[in-house]
Amino acid sequence: FAEIAAREAWADAGYTAPAGEDESIVPERLGTVIASGIGGVTTLLDQYDVLKEKGVRRVSPHTVPMLMPNGPSANVGLEVNARAGVHTPVSACASGAEAIGYAVEMIRTGRADVVVAGGTEAAIHPLPIAAFANMMAMSKNNEDP
Repeated sequence: FAEIAAREAWADAGYTAPAGEDESIVPERLGTVIASGIGGVTTLLDQYDVLKEKGVRRVSPHTVPMLMPNGPSANVGLEVNARAGVHTPVSACASGAEAIGYAVEMIRTGRADVVVAGGTEAAIHPLPIAAFANMMAMSKNNEDP
């Protein structure tokens, strides 16, 4: 989700190539700040099921890179050739707003001229959904949304 949204934002900003290739932006003046509220929880939970059902040898070697919350920002940073910093705030439901604020600070303090910023999440799994429901953080108005 983050990579596709970043590509669309990059194009909407008028850029056609990564920093360095597009000479209007210098890689050392470009950053990314893409937040996640929880990270790759579905990967973690799915691979735990693999561990229990099929054993340790069947757990994917990609589990750790796939569950790290900084994965989306790192991948976008690699794609656009960001060298001014690649960051990932993780602060629950405020993560995306914090990312935008951090990006503004990077620009205000002169650390970057351009920052790709936002939030991403896809924690669609029965466990987090049950937890959010039990903490009363989800709507009960399912029949008439």
